[in-house]
Amino acid sequence: MQRLLPVTVAAVVARQVLDPGLRLLLSVGLLALGGGLTAVMGAYAVSGLVALLVAILLVRRIERLRTLDRGAVPPQAGRLLRFSLPLVFGGVLFDFAERIDVLMIGLFRDEAQVGVYAVGSALARGLLVLVASTVPVIGTLAAEAVGRGSAEDIARLHRTVTRWMLFFSAPLAAGLLLFPEEAVTLLFGREYAAAAATVRILVVAYLSGILAGPVGLLLNTMGKTHWTLANMAIRTAVNIVLNLILIPRFGIVGAAWGTVGSLVFSSGLMLLWLRKLAPIGGSYAGWGRPLLVLGAASALGWGASRLLLMTGLGGEAAPWVAGIGGGVVLLAAFAAGAKAIPGCLEDEDLALLRLVRARRRPGPA
Repeated sequence: MQRLLPVTVAAVVARQVLDPGLRLLLSVGLLALGGGLTAVMGAYAVSGLVALLVAILLVRRIERLRTLDRGAVPPQAGRLLRFSLPLVFGGVLFDFAERIDVLMIGLFRDEAQVGVYAVGSALARGLLVLVASTVPVIGTLAAEAVGRGSAEDIARLHRTVTRWMLFFSAPLAAGLLLFPEEAVTLLFGREYAAAAATVRILVVAYLSGILAGPVGLLLNTMGKTHWTLANMAIRTAVNIVLNLILIPRFGIVGAAWGTVGSLVFSSGLMLLWLRKLAPIGGSYAGWGRPLLVLGAASALGWGASRLLLMTGLGGEAAPWVAGIGGGVVLLAAFAAGAKAIPGCLEDEDLALLRLVRARRRPGPA
């Protein structure tokens, strides 16, 4: 643990403190001086570059790494670089791809539209929280399967993870599809109500990526980092082209549809690539009953919200009360239905849940 501390400090200082701190200070300062979107983009670039340089300086001061630098180059260094460099460039492209829609809206529309779209994007991206939280565990399981040389284990892991993404993400997505305006105005204020349309579209975009499963993670674990880099480049190019076509005509709604197109294309392409390496053809078998339960739960949630709205409960806050009530009914009905109806949950689903709990449980001191 002590050996890891200097590297951890360098990462925290550069990425978690210096980069966001400089970004905020430079952006606020430039905006106060009358700068526009171009100035803010420059502030982002400068803060990232400064943070990178500071990280390099801090890492080079670590004595253990300096000692390694003076030694002979290990024989696996070339393979390590071939594996790692696509990850580095892929990460840069990913950060760019995640912001390209906002940046391109700023090129064609005013700052108010940028703000509205950013709110809708932030709300829809909440679906990705569960995915991010499972990456360490899923990555470990994938590495173990690859180490055993078992394509069948990779396929089994992909099927189980996609099912859990369905159970945990799809009900939340259904709630946002049914009650986007209530969610936006409750969390961000009524002045951002126009973001509701983009929330619905972006939920479809992010859900398509989620339900494709951890395809990028599995491909990287299998050593195909150059494939995921190529996919990210394709996704970015498709998004730019679609934005150039759709934003001038349809504004922020066009930007949202551009994101849908690029994510659906990207996810589908990676599924095809993974299918060449592992027999994932059965990953989506058995989805019929969970989807029927989700449809029924969504109908119950919608009906409950309409009934609450008719009662006028909450006065001026009645739309929020109706939306929250409908969402609670939807989630409760889906959970109850998935548990009660035979065939919704499989033994493999419960086995993964037990394994994740075991991996997250701290060991003995």
